[in-house]
Amino acid sequence: MYAKEIHQAIDNGHLNQVWDLMFKRTAWIQNHQFSPEEASELERETLEIRDRLVAIQKKTHEEMERSTLTRNAARAYEGWGHQK
Repeated sequence: MYAKEIHQAIDNGHLNQVWDLMFKRTAWIQNHQFSPEEASELERETLEIRDRLVAIQKKTHEEMERSTLTRNAARAYEGWGHQK
């Protein structure tokens, strides 16, 4: 439950909605009994979601690093141009 909605929210970039749905999913899982097969499927879905969120986090971190490096390089270049 909620896995499809979570994937859609990730696809649409609605990360706040993802966290809300993950909270609901966790509460739903905690309040139900599952067969071993169902539990295995829930675990697989959860790992897929986690992997997608980790990939987003990694990409965001890399973009922030790249932005910082570009900004620092621009500052260094500006500083170098004003020295005589």
